[in-house]
Amino acid sequence: MRTFRMVFFIGLVVIAVVALVALFTPLLQKKAALTKERDLLRMDNAEYASRISEYRRKTAQFQNNPDYVEVIARQNGMARPNEVIIDFSEKSKTEAK
Repeated sequence: MRTFRMVFFIGLVVIAVVALVALFTPLLQKKAALTKERDLLRMDNAEYASRISEYRRKTAQFQNNPDYVEVIARQNGMARPNEVIIDFSEKSKTEAK
């Protein structure tokens, strides 16, 4: 009789452990997926924060540095009203043909 109790008790413990594992496995998988998604979002946020910082720096340059504005304007092919632009680049040679 004592052996039967021992086997019955061990059986209950095994069933309880299996039930707990079956119950918590999906939760652990979901937690892992959410952790991975959180880490990806944090990386995205860091990249966006870097972009915002760069945009703020450029905005400050545009607002406070007239030389910077002129350099950017000239890079985009702009000139002052009384200036003539002569372009010797390879791109302009192929466009002329």
